[in-house]
Amino acid sequence: MITKDDLEIKRTPDELSAFVESTFNAIREDEDTRKIARLRKPPYKELIEEVYPLSAFCSLKYLNQPVLCSPVIGNQGFDAVIESPKAELIEHIELSWPIDGQKAHYIAKELNDKGITKLEIRDVNDSSPRDEIIERIVNKAKDKALKDYSTEQGSSIVFMIDTAPYFGMSKIEYPEDIARLVESIRNIEFKASNVYLLLLPLKELIEIK
Repeated sequence: MITKDDLEIKRTPDELSAFVESTFNAIREDEDTRKIARLRKPPYKELIEEVYPLSAFCSLKYLNQPVLCSPVIGNQGFDAVIESPKAELIEHIELSWPIDGQKAHYIAKELNDKGITKLEIRDVNDSSPRDEIIERIVNKAKDKALKDYSTEQGSSIVFMIDTAPYFGMSKIEYPEDIARLVESIRNIEFKASNVYLLLLPLKELIEIK
């Protein structure tokens, strides 16, 4: 069982990655914890939706750099802090992962109650699911553009997308649609130093601004 304090410990990118991997492995091995985590009850919701993507982001942006990454759980205007080993602020991080919460909850309940869930069969020629997720992310980006995330030290807004249901699990199968998403976000004016698109679980980071 993890706690909010466990999530907020300052860690290097490698340490954060190791923490996420070991925690996910422990969850998979314990049935009761696995059921709670599937339903994304706190602090597992924050682990999945904030700490996991933060770990991927830090491993990519700050590869081999001496930084400390710490999630900040709560409603404080940003989701994480990146600092130097001397606790000097490098930047604030805002994470945005538009998730279909109702669908995720339904699948989690089915898995918990029955041990299986219905497999959704997609028509590879039907672009509407990709269009819908692109629209959802762009709308969320427009919402984020209304807020000022700029700081003296620096700030990054990171938009995440689960590529598996829409663009492929092991590689991007529709690069033209990813390019369309990137261009749509790039056309939005943000009050932040940097803007990124993070592809999960592929762990690819695209710099937008």
